[in-house]
Amino acid sequence: MTDNIFTKRHRYIFILALGLFLAQVQSFASINGHLFKTKVGKLVVTSKKKQRPSTKVCLKPKHARKSKNSKLSLLDSKRAYSPVNFIGKLTTTSQGNGITLMTYHGPLNINVLDLDLNKVEIEPAITANSFGKLTTLPYIVKSHHALAACNANYFKTDGTPLGTLIINNHWVTGPIFNRIALGIDNNENLYMNNINFHATIYTSNPKIFTYWINNLNQPRRTGSRAIIYNSYWGQKLNLRAKGLNIVVDSLGKIISINHTSSIDIPHNGYVISDRNNSPLNNLKVGDSVLCLYDSSPNAWNSMKEAISGGPCLIKNGKLFVDLKQENFRKSWTSSSITARTAIGFDKNKHLFITTIEGHHSLWDLAKFMKSIGIENALNLDGGGSTSLMLGNKILTHQKNQRKIETALLILPKDKQNN
Repeated sequence: MTDNIFTKRHRYIFILALGLFLAQVQSFASINGHLFKTKVGKLVVTSKKKQRPSTKVCLKPKHARKSKNSKLSLLDSKRAYSPVNFIGKLTTTSQGNGITLMTYHGPLNINVLDLDLNKVEIEPAITANSFGKLTTLPYIVKSHHALAACNANYFKTDGTPLGTLIINNHWVTGPIFNRIALGIDNNENLYMNNINFHATIYTSNPKIFTYWINNLNQPRRTGSRAIIYNSYWGQKLNLRAKGLNIVVDSLGKIISINHTSSIDIPHNGYVISDRNNSPLNNLKVGDSVLCLYDSSPNAWNSMKEAISGGPCLIKNGKLFVDLKQENFRKSWTSSSITARTAIGFDKNKHLFITTIEGHHSLWDLAKFMKSIGIENALNLDGGGSTSLMLGNKILTHQKNQRKIETALLILPKDKQNN
């Protein structure tokens, strides 16, 4: 009896000691490429290959390494490059007519047009006489015999340009969210400001002598007041909901008043569209209407040409990316947007158009433009809209080029004689 108890005690001590030994082996031991693991009542040996240092040298950057299916991995596709690092590698060539081209092709595709405004003119263009007919940049360049061109304003899918657009001293569209715009006056002075626009109508009806107009040729937003739509919008105004519509002919006479959602826009006339309970209900057919545009800063009342986009990139020589004031999402700065167009000017009356394709951030774009001497700059429409042409050559590399509504044209100074 005593012997059996003694034997059991020793057997228990032996098993306990063996368990502790195996635990140490599992934690620390790695002998000849084998690991020892324990399971309940078992000793299991598993093989582990030795890790040898790689002697292979990869000369390509990460973004250029391809997987088996020849596509960039998700991690590599998000790698951003700073275009500032490639400034020293830019190739600069004079194109004549006051145009200088700077290019770099590598991890990023960079194009910069340096335009001497003493030798060339800039002029925005829409694809047709009214909105809604999207087309390619080459078509616009060919139809206007332009020296160069880039895409300009943001636009809705139906072709409505979004934001400030002035062509040949005529307001085509008003601003949205007071966003940044670039303009040039009749004395060839360049401006960049956040724009506020409104119009005032004066009528012959004593019940409503004056009335404030909120915007021009822009979509109605919830809570917005009266907006004017003219022939730039098209021949017909189709609204999502019924409202009050005052139709004014080219002589400034009210020719109809209705509460429908589809209205014909008279040639050289316009429609004032407002909410159903608007004070404009006091107006009568036959009343006279005078409409005057106004904007701030005041200099914009005499602007010859203007385009817009946003957000601002550089303001008076300092980086100034203002997303909140211009109602842009933070994601706008992300490197997931792989193509951008921007425009700016320096102290010497030179205008710069920049396109960058490849993974970079909006801050990268701003720093790049500041580094090449630009004092004021703004972002234009990007993504699939980014396009730049010089003569008949497309400088941007995007395969799926989106059709656009507005472009900025570069024309010779003596275009009137062409």
